[in-house]
Amino acid sequence: MFFDLERIHKSTRRVAKFLRKNSKRPSSDAVHQLRTSTRSLETTFSTLGLGSKRMVRQLLRDLGDVRKRAGKVRDMDVLTADTLSVRQDGEQDCLVQLLEYLGAERTKHVKRLRRMIKAGGGHLRRNLKRSSKRLEKLLERAQDEGPMDTDMVPTTMARTIKLSAELNIPPSAIGEWHDWEELIAIAKRLLDHGPACKLIKDLHENSNSKYERALFITGRFRSKYLESGRHKRRTRSDKIAPFSVPVLRATSAIAQ
Repeated sequence: MFFDLERIHKSTRRVAKFLRKNSKRPSSDAVHQLRTSTRSLETTFSTLGLGSKRMVRQLLRDLGDVRKRAGKVRDMDVLTADTLSVRQDGEQDCLVQLLEYLGAERTKHVKRLRRMIKAGGGHLRRNLKRSSKRLEKLLERAQDEGPMDTDMVPTTMARTIKLSAELNIPPSAIGEWHDWEELIAIAKRLLDHGPACKLIKDLHENSNSKYERALFITGRFRSKYLESGRHKRRTRSDKIAPFSVPVLRATSAIAQ
């Protein structure tokens, strides 16, 4: 079979386990896996056209809500890791102040996530289990219907989901840059050193580096997917124009 059922099983198990434990102090890895697993399941159910089913529609809404709430926790984990990666340059007090703020924000978002799971986690787990079984039966039926269906349907589904994952690469690259911009905004609000703060200067340097990388990846992506049909010789005017900061800010929202 061309469709990766094991990946579906793995995503389902991870989501169900997180919902069941509803830990007071979920690790950054657990939160990250929850987000990627819920997104994977959402993409799979939607791609296979199961979103028209009432139970699946409710499942997709609930998974989306959990993913977004977990995303707030994940944002703090990412910003904390980014903060720890910068040069300190004698700005220990500023660094500690920033880390304490991010830690407090993470705790706040974890509490909100836990309340959401406590309120509807049991129903979500049951719905996820039933919908996953329906998905398995659909794929097994596609395999049993004959060589043509087995070759074409699962393969097309798998390719669609693979393409969906590839299309998410540019927003993710831009999201990395946007994370540093968010960190700069927080630091400017929180710290009182102003432009003289070496920590903020280092944050700007990292942001500029991520911005250049985002430009490179989005340019390469556009060449691969949006200009693949062109065969004319390029002129100076055909070169890929850099994306403006507002455009990158808007695109970064897609990765959230």
